Amino acid sequence: METEIFQFFKNVVKSTPELERILDDTSFSKAAAERVLSVDNSGNSGQITLNFAADGLDLRKKIAAERVIHQKFFANYQQLKLHVNFRRVLAKQHKTKIDMPASSARRKPSPFGLNIDKRKIPGVKSIIAIASGKGGVGKSTISTNLAVALAKIGLKVGVLDADIYGPSIPVMLGIKGSLTVDDEQKITPLEGHGVKCVSFGFMSDTNNPVLWKGPLVSKAIEQFLFDVNWGELDFLVVDLPPGTGDVQMSLVENVPIDKALIVTTPQDVALIDAKKAVTMFEKLSVPISGIIENMAIYKCT
Repeated sequence: METEIFQFFKNVVKSTPELERILDDTSFSKAAAERVLSVDNSGNSGQITLNFAADGLDLRKKIAAERVIHQKFFANYQQLKLHVNFRRVLAKQHKTKIDMPASSARRKPSPFGLNIDKRKIPGVKSIIAIASGKGGVGKSTISTNLAVALAKIGLKVGVLDADIYGPSIPVMLGIKGSLTVDDEQKITPLEGHGVKCVSFGFMSDTNNPVLWKGPLVSKAIEQFLFDVNWGELDFLVVDLPPGTGDVQMSLVENVPIDKALIVTTPQDVALIDAKKAVTMFEKLSVPISGIIENMAIYKCT
């Protein structure tokens, strides 16, 4: 059985154009089929574990590759379960002691091979991430309502609007103004409905787009996390942009997320992307509180 499935995965990698495009677009020197390392069914519980070489694959490529592998597998083995285990097989290049960053000793690899060096935000007890792979499903509305509801029961709450390209939390909280910096060079959040808020919407012109590439966006998110005088908060609600890109990775790499909440609408096009967000958080060991099906019905007036 294992030999048969092992050969099946080899053939899938070699004969699936979509998967070949994902795997060939890396610096990994071996042939794509050699990424299939081994297959394990030793637990005899109906679950197959595929050990797959992760070298050269970032988070997005791993999720894309795993999606294709799952589709091909379940089309042929409906009665079995599949777990894809990404493993690094090439030896890492060792840096000299002088070149090694001081924080490297504290870093732990994530399931996707990312270097995770998390640190807590001073004064913030818990972080809740509101996410979805799809835009326009109501993440900002959920984030705002959740934050205000928590504030109304007496908790200290802040909202980080992490959507750099399309910030909307200031409008939803009814806050206008500009962010200022205190004597310690920390950003002072603005406040509305008892909720502290930091958003790029306070710093940009509403008529002009933000033309930033990934590194600048990641740096901005890092500053919004650690260079803000949040004070004492019971909850920091983070409103994430659509997708599983730079902002999501910056958040997961920098801070421990206590809970994630996935927002979707009932349409298939939204659910497809919401599942990707679920997979991302599961792979990165972030607990998911639940999924909100927003805009589920419409009553014609």
